[in-house]
Amino acid sequence: MAQQNADRCEAPSWYHTDSDQRELTAILKGLKQDASLQGCISLGKDGVLRSLNADRDVVDAAGLNPKQIAACLRRLPAGFIDEAEYAGVDGTKISRTLWFKPDKGILPPPLSQEKREGLANGCQ
Repeated sequence: MAQQNADRCEAPSWYHTDSDQRELTAILKGLKQDASLQGCISLGKDGVLRSLNADRDVVDAAGLNPKQIAACLRRLPAGFIDEAEYAGVDGTKISRTLWFKPDKGILPPPLSQEKREGLANGCQ
């Protein structure tokens, strides 16, 4: 039993002390994912966290409040994203219609056919 517990992943240290991170984890766990496994999770500049498929159609979405946005940004490597772009953003104030039908400029580009094929070959 001791060996079995040693092989398990430990929760990050902030998991026990940061309620915003725990809320974000619960949101991420609740997001539906693309069944093809070729999708991604994207935090839009509007503060909406979206689960996208390879074509970048929205599979599921959740509006994040400013504390949850900050928690999400803290999970990214330093310098990966300009945090100032999210100052004053509150995804909970965005209409649910826009969660699922956002301006295309807010989404990452679709996955190329080459990358899709590479992912499909890697899953075989």
